[in-house]
Formats: sequence, C-alpha cells, structure tokens
Amino acid sequence: VSIPGYSDYHTGLGFNFKINKDGLIYEHNSKTAAPFFEWLKENAHKHGFIFRYPENKEDITGYIYESWHYRFVGFEVASIMYQTGLCYEEYLEVFGAK
Repeated sequence: VSIPGYSDYHTGLGFNFKINKDGLIYEHNSKTAAPFFEWLKENAHKHGFIFRYPENKEDITGYIYESWHYRFVGFEVASIMYQTGLCYEEYLEVFGAK
C-alpha cells in the first residue's frame, strides 16, 4: 500500500488500463485482453507512459506485478526506460529525478 499522498494516483500520473467488452472487464491474461496488453507494453512509451510494476522487479518497486498499471513520465523518460529496461525506481537511481 502506498503512503497516503504519494501514490501514482494521488499525483494524478497513474492510470489503470482494463478491457471492457460487452459490459465485462477482462484481465490481462485473458484471450480477449492479452493482445491489448502486449501492444501496450510495446507502445506506451511512445506516448510518454511506462509500465509501472513489471514482473521480476517486485523487490525494487516494493509492489507486486500489475499488468494494468501505467504512469505518465513524459516522452524522453519513457523512451529511456523502455530502451534500458529499467523500472521507475532504477531510473531515478541511475539518472536522478528530472
């Protein structure tokens, strides 16, 4: 759980993406939603978003994997993170806050 006032949602920069079809919400691993989430992983950075809590980075982010959680960081930072494979915490450690 985030410290009150410090979550991506409190800052207004966090977003949850879900698939809603025919009134149903599909999870990331369903056959209906999987293509969308794969596209999102490959293209979100082009729009300034990062995949916030990736798999195998739980010990760094402090959060479990969340396929639906993205954060806006801007085009330059998102591109660097996508190209390097860094999560947000790693980016801040290497490059510092901008």
